[in-house]
Amino acid sequence: MSMSLNPMRFRYTLILLAVATLFSCSKEEKYPELFLEVRLTGPDFIKVSLGVKETGTVTGASYGVVASQSPNPNKDDILVRFTSNGVYSIDGLETGRTYYIRPVVWLDNDYHYGEEITATTSQFIELNFNGQVLQTPISGNLSSQRWSFSLTFTGANSDTDGKSNTQKIVSKLPNETNAAHYCNNLFRDGFGDWYLPSIGELRAFVQQGAFENTAFGFTFLWSSTEINASNAIRISTADGTEQQITKQITTSCLCIRKKN
Repeated sequence: MSMSLNPMRFRYTLILLAVATLFSCSKEEKYPELFLEVRLTGPDFIKVSLGVKETGTVTGASYGVVASQSPNPNKDDILVRFTSNGVYSIDGLETGRTYYIRPVVWLDNDYHYGEEITATTSQFIELNFNGQVLQTPISGNLSSQRWSFSLTFTGANSDTDGKSNTQKIVSKLPNETNAAHYCNNLFRDGFGDWYLPSIGELRAFVQQGAFENTAFGFTFLWSSTEINASNAIRISTADGTEQQITKQITTSCLCIRKKN
């Protein structure tokens, strides 16, 4: 006895299967695609910011980052949970070590990891600025100095190139003992290429939280950027307030160098 397939019933079955599949896909929740960017490194910490490439449909999920000295870290390694501003500080690390870091999103016990990045701790505070890695020691690097003793325009007016500014100040005022001379003559940690940072370079350190929970405390710092013959710019490490002020007052100065 042979059996025949009812064409109408077959088409009806296919339609039901298609509707069920479509309904199932529409109900399937999707986790967001995450990425990380290194903002700042220090002797025992790494700060990263968490971004979202593609928004998901999962609600009520938690976010964080995981880190380890081995590739593919997971929730059983160092786990830093959600922060309100999307910046995660991974603390208590070893100096001079490379860490593997991944973003993670989870709901209940369902963990999803993003793309892995690496960052290395060092003896300095480091950040990226205009394609260069800038370094400054974490302690013992502040000196109270005048920007200059004489009110002279030096041409050190770059907002981004502190090294060039420092060279112009030293060249124009060769006999002074000022902030630029202090950094230009500094030799420490095996390096002698320190300089007085521009306002843009200092602004980057402040904005990335370089002075939070460090030995620097809160103070004003000279930049190497001058406004005119009388005034130069200094910045507050507390809130980033910038002041155009006479060069002849004494203010703390911080020296930096380029790693590359």
